[in-house]
Amino acid sequence: MSTTTIRDTFNRAVVDGWGATDTGHPWQTSGGAAMDRQVSGGAGRVTLHAAPGAIRSQRIGRPATDGEIVTQVVAGQVSETTA
Repeated sequence: MSTTTIRDTFNRAVVDGWGATDTGHPWQTSGGAAMDRQVSGGAGRVTLHAAPGAIRSQRIGRPATDGEIVTQVVAGQVSETTA
């Protein structure tokens, strides 16, 4: 069985998208506008500029049947209202 390691430290600067991982795999994005995404300071960011209710997704277009994902997510702002 072949093993593929995909790693991304986000150690680059990209506007209007996330570019490609450290291992050369392009990020595929959907939902929202291109300007919603950027990479800088060691982080991939998604900002809700317009249509904050729209679902946005980022994925690596490589099929896999098994894997491990290690990630850190930080919310820059949380809702201040109640439902």
